[in-house]
Amino acid sequence: MAGRRRAPPAAGPLPPLSVLDLAAGLGFRRVRVAERHGHRSVGSAAPPVLSARLAASTSRIRLGSGGVLLTNRAPRAVAERFTTLAALPPVRVDLGIGRGPGTPFARCAAKLGDTDGRRVLPGAGALPEPWLPASSVAGAELAAGLSLPLAVAHRIRPGNTPEALGRYRERFRASRWCGRPRVLVSVETVCA
Repeated sequence: MAGRRRAPPAAGPLPPLSVLDLAAGLGFRRVRVAERHGHRSVGSAAPPVLSARLAASTSRIRLGSGGVLLTNRAPRAVAERFTTLAALPPVRVDLGIGRGPGTPFARCAAKLGDTDGRRVLPGAGALPEPWLPASSVAGAELAAGLSLPLAVAHRIRPGNTPEALGRYRERFRASRWCGRPRVLVSVETVCA
């Protein structure tokens, strides 16, 4: 049977994956929970629920959403859930606000603070750190225009990353959310 190759083993279910607080000691700073619906490879359709569980299991890593999709959620409900998480000590919650065509991004951003004359409780004083995920230059420009930190989805459109980063840094203006351009680049990795 010399020269014959074996077929690769059939792909089975993924092994359980975990993130331990031990990861902080290895230099990891954030755990982001993606919101996806109907995708077998993504672990959550409810980032605030999984983030709360991760908060109970860790003590230092920043937690939050990779992008709560506002096309699927009421902005006030998103604000209330994440300000509740941010009120739990220690404060270390990020809120990636996913957007798409017709997404009411400005309404959700306003409800995170007191800009519409109402206070979102119970997070009085403790607000999640808002981030805008983007895979395009237009998304990076929106983040710069809103003075928000940018989470570049390099894994979705890697060719857009250099131009998106340049445009974001070029057009960014400081705000209460973010005093200088801040960038996170999301890449896919496989660990075995």
